[in-house]
Amino acid sequence: MLDGIIIGLTTALSFQNILIVIGGCLIGTFIGMLPGLEPMSIIAIMIPVAITTGDPATALILLAGVYYGAIFGGSTSSILLNAPGVADGD
Repeated sequence: MLDGIIIGLTTALSFQNILIVIGGCLIGTFIGMLPGLEPMSIIAIMIPVAITTGDPATALILLAGVYYGAIFGGSTSSILLNAPGVADGD
């Protein structure tokens, strides 16, 4: 059991995956600020990019970063511009 936790942590905390999640959060934040784009549509747009990474764990980490960045970007646009943001912020 402990071996699986250690393997998961080394995968998630590798240098490449940390850079991927930071880049995904930045991309999601900027795209999430655009009115009319929801996080699920951004995930659908990013699927081909995630597939080209080659590693399934890296692809899921990228998509998770984009999703949470889009949630944050939607709340930013709704607060600063008084425009409708993300409908579901859970």
